Amino acid sequence: MLDIIFCGSSKGEKLYNQDIYGVNGNIAWVFDGATDLFGSRYTNDDVYYAMTMLNNALKNISQYNISLQDFISRAVWKSKAAIEMQYPSFFDTVSFIAPSFALSAIKINDSSIDYIVLGDCFIEIQQQNKVFTVSDDRFKKISERNKEGINKLDTSNKSYENSVLEIYRRTRMSLNKPYGYWIGSFDLLGLDKSITGEIDIEKNTTTIALYSDGMLGELEGSSLLSKMCNDISNDTFSHNDVYLRCMQKFDSIKTKDDKTIIILKVRS
Repeated sequence: MLDIIFCGSSKGEKLYNQDIYGVNGNIAWVFDGATDLFGSRYTNDDVYYAMTMLNNALKNISQYNISLQDFISRAVWKSKAAIEMQYPSFFDTVSFIAPSFALSAIKINDSSIDYIVLGDCFIEIQQQNKVFTVSDDRFKKISERNKEGINKLDTSNKSYENSVLEIYRRTRMSLNKPYGYWIGSFDLLGLDKSITGEIDIEKNTTTIALYSDGMLGELEGSSLLSKMCNDISNDTFSHNDVYLRCMQKFDSIKTKDDKTIIILKVRS
């Protein structure tokens, strides 16, 4: 079973928070909707709308007798069908214009944890003094390449902002291509390329954090769990004390991006 120790999500500089998170039975997730680079066609923010519909599906689909990857796939198809009921041509476009997303998710079994990560969302699993981190280093390389390209631009040039946008657009056009990068999408083309695996459970000592890249500014090369709730196992603090301490640390993180984290503890 999962106990929610802390969850928090807040928007960055965009008008809408495109991150989503939740728990459904023994499955938990954080998704990060990719910033719209080509303009919304149907709503004020098509990415926010699509991610909200996806979160509703994730919360309402049955999680029993199903693998973690199948759970996510079914939720994506269910949300896609619901979106097309309202906007039949919503996905009638090239793939890089349709909403896409990074994701991290876990499923708690009797003696193990299944995990899946794709893009710039992350998982930390802490058991006693050991910390196991799951990330998609393939996407990190793409991000670093973009930063290198942006750093070469002349910030004083009037076309600087458009040049930055063009770098991101060129990258986005290569999503779910062998020569590009793999990411979550409503056609499910990238999901099979996710980072997946399994780790044994140490019940009552296993703490898990799932988070979007907006939380990365807090890391500085160390464990996010240790920074967010290093006293989580201290019996002198109540659950409410730990929650408030996490909230204070969450609020202190300054970022231009949406930031989302959910911290869970596995109990027997």
